[in-house]
Amino acid sequence: MTYAASCLLAFALVSPTALADTPRAQPTPYAIVVDSAVPPLTHVAFRYPYKAADRGMDGSCDVAFAISPSGHAENIQVASCSSELFQNAAQAVVSGMTFNATGQRVTSVSATIRWDLKPAQYASLN
Repeated sequence: MTYAASCLLAFALVSPTALADTPRAQPTPYAIVVDSAVPPLTHVAFRYPYKAADRGMDGSCDVAFAISPSGHAENIQVASCSSELFQNAAQAVVSGMTFNATGQRVTSVSATIRWDLKPAQYASLN
């Protein structure tokens, strides 16, 4: 066996043990809330914008869009946003949604999307 292969094998055998004692960071709890008069049927997994989370920022965006006859969001426009760090995430949230396919185009749909790193503080308000 070559020296390089021996080193790789040794690392593979030792590294799980070494990593087992390494403390792992606990995930930060967060909430992403979408408020819209037209509720989606399905959506992709919502994501908190990394740069905003890294800075401890909460945020919200108002988004306007249309729903195609097949139930997909289109013409997505971010009307206002608390920070530009949330703009791309707002578009991704809406573009990942599907709605009831009515066979007709629905225009002037709006949604407010909120990202919150402290969701527990609002739990007693529900």
